[in-house]
Amino acid sequence: MKFCPNCGTKIENLKECPNCGFKPEDITKPEEKKNKNTKPAKKVYDYYENRSYDADNYDSYDYMKAETEVDMETEPSLASKILLILMVILFNIPGAVIGAVVSAIFMGKKGEGYKSYGKKLLIVSIVIIVIDIIAIWFALMAFKSMF
Repeated sequence: MKFCPNCGTKIENLKECPNCGFKPEDITKPEEKKNKNTKPAKKVYDYYENRSYDADNYDSYDYMKAETEVDMETEPSLASKILLILMVILFNIPGAVIGAVVSAIFMGKKGEGYKSYGKKLLIVSIVIIVIDIIAIWFALMAFKSMF
């Protein structure tokens, strides 16, 4: 005995349910139904799909070649960027003042790389000056409370 899965009516040799119109062949041939209504599978994003990544010729020292490709009229070199940031951090207030002056000079240049780095250097310089002033203030308060 076969029953309709939708309404439960008995359907022995009928081609469809007399109550709801369900066709038993829909159950026996699910592959055909799936093929008509299925959507294509969603493409999985491959990170290396649009990149020129070659495992055999990979050079881990590409950053050294990048330094030779920098246009000095539009962007400061990587070495100068690193040295200026280290100067600002290591020499505290004098380094931060020098960093602020250099950042003002960089922001006045015509290259976008200089302007962008000048803004970043100015922010780092101001943060270092504020941290140094707070540290000096705490040190003076601690020294003052000792006596």
